[in-house]
Amino acid sequence: MEYGSSSNLVVGQSLLAIGNPFGLDRTITSGLVSATGRSVTGVAGNQIKNCIQTDCAINPGNSGGPLLNLKGEVVGVNTMIISASGSSSGIGFAVPGDSVKESADKIIELDKQRRLRNAKRKGRGWLGAAVATSSLEESLRKRLISSLKQNKNSDEVVGAFITSIDTKSPLMSQEGVSTTSITNGNVQIGDRIVSVGGNAIENAEAFVTEMKGRVEGENLSLTIENVSGERRVVYVTLGQIPL
Repeated sequence: MEYGSSSNLVVGQSLLAIGNPFGLDRTITSGLVSATGRSVTGVAGNQIKNCIQTDCAINPGNSGGPLLNLKGEVVGVNTMIISASGSSSGIGFAVPGDSVKESADKIIELDKQRRLRNAKRKGRGWLGAAVATSSLEESLRKRLISSLKQNKNSDEVVGAFITSIDTKSPLMSQEGVSTTSITNGNVQIGDRIVSVGGNAIENAEAFVTEMKGRVEGENLSLTIENVSGERRVVYVTLGQIPL
């Protein structure tokens, strides 16, 4: 349906009201413009200004239906009646079509803007790698310190221990990344992420915090250290978090 101009309505002009009174779908009643510019109090106590008053039969179920001129153009939206019985008494009111169209256009435009913003906004980046929790991390750290002391006389182990890598993870394209595993009480320590984008990673908590600010599609460098203390840099493109 097209909108007509409610501001050009004149008293005595013929109108049609379409609605669903008492569940009777697609009911059409006819009448006239009784007055324009009426202010009425809605059921919620709010003031509805500049309403069209009509004697079209409007009953419960008509609210929200269109009020048309004889060209079939929407000039109002039926909203309420004044009646002692609750049924049509020839005093009905409609919100003017000009106001409805203005509000609808604003809503549509705001929705378009929201969709554009969402399309431009990138979601959080996904690496698809899990790291050891704090309790397990401390145990692994102690084990590795003991091992490294024998080889490099080192007493410091930093980084986030990689415990698993998703099959669709960007890291899967990198060969030789090993994970920490525990099978039947046997611990096999794997690689650690010690730097993300050039920022040092002390532990799992620091890794999680660092990744929170990363977005999908971002190219990222990761410094990975193996159980022998050897480091290498890999480059990944963060993916979209799987639904």
